[in-house]
Amino acid sequence: MSLILAGLLSAMLIALLVLSAPQQRSSAEEQAPIFYEPPPPPTPTVAPLPSLSVGLAGPQESGTILFADSFDGAGESSIGPAWDIVDIGVVLPEDRAAWTVRDGTLIQNGTAGPTGDPRPNETLAVVGDPDWTDYTVSAWFYDQSNAAAGLIARRQGTRFYRFLIIANDYPVTPRVILERVVDREATVLASRDMPGYDRMRWHRISMTVSGSRISAAINGEIVVEANDSTLSGGQAGLFTYALGGMRFDDVRITTP
Repeated sequence: MSLILAGLLSAMLIALLVLSAPQQRSSAEEQAPIFYEPPPPPTPTVAPLPSLSVGLAGPQESGTILFADSFDGAGESSIGPAWDIVDIGVVLPEDRAAWTVRDGTLIQNGTAGPTGDPRPNETLAVVGDPDWTDYTVSAWFYDQSNAAAGLIARRQGTRFYRFLIIANDYPVTPRVILERVVDREATVLASRDMPGYDRMRWHRISMTVSGSRISAAINGEIVVEANDSTLSGGQAGLFTYALGGMRFDDVRITTP
């Protein structure tokens, strides 16, 4: 009887030991994460700058070059000394527009605060002689996260002509506008109900002032024209908003 009880106790002890032993996991279970997060999408790459040899410059860029900048400095740097950054209106120091040169392009990089928060402030990058009168200003632009791009001509302080083109996914019309700006008040000289531009693509824009005639072109095709003799001379430049994500390249000012 004692032998039977001893055998039963041994069997029970063995069973308890087996049940209480930690369960082994398969190698697949050991490697599986508890939570799965998909990898972040890759940052979109900027397409190479197209060549002007395909005719996108148009005949309005065929004159003598007065100024040119392709922003080809290596690495990241501040904009060159020839340029002036102008914020339109009263802007707090931390909300001033930040522009930088990176990857061979001029970038409107949000605002000057530590976080670079975007602001809907109008901002200009201007260059040239205040005594310039008749010329063509042209540039490539590439919109990653902004809303509008444009060109400035005959700028004297708060007075200038502006060619403005607005992104196609921005809910306004018209999207192509030629206007005169005097002390922050814009007067439309000409507009056209046509598509603006697609983001994530390079576009060539130009603006010509010659006497009282003002014209603007997209990818070599003149899209708006007007006559106005209010402003006779001044600097040329680039326009956008301090939202960041706007690139410019190959800026030229030529005789018309």
